[in-house]
Amino acid sequence: MEEQAVLAEAKKGNDDKGVRERLSEAYYYLGIKRLVADDREGAAEFFAKSVEMDAKNSIGYVAAKAMLAYVKQGAAK
Repeated sequence: MEEQAVLAEAKKGNDDKGVRERLSEAYYYLGIKRLVADDREGAAEFFAKSVEMDAKNSIGYVAAKAMLAYVKQGAAK
């Protein structure tokens, strides 16, 4: 799926908490996709958006925080 299609699917629904959790997961996985494609800047952007969703119970949120630190650390080298 294209990135916009993934995000559109994640935004569906009326439950704000559920939407934030799905968006956090979507941004995380899209960030991983960009990282695999060697787009560290794009990956960092999506990991940051995942964290911004503030869905602290979401695996995407926790993983995105770790990956954002990893990507930023790699950029500093």
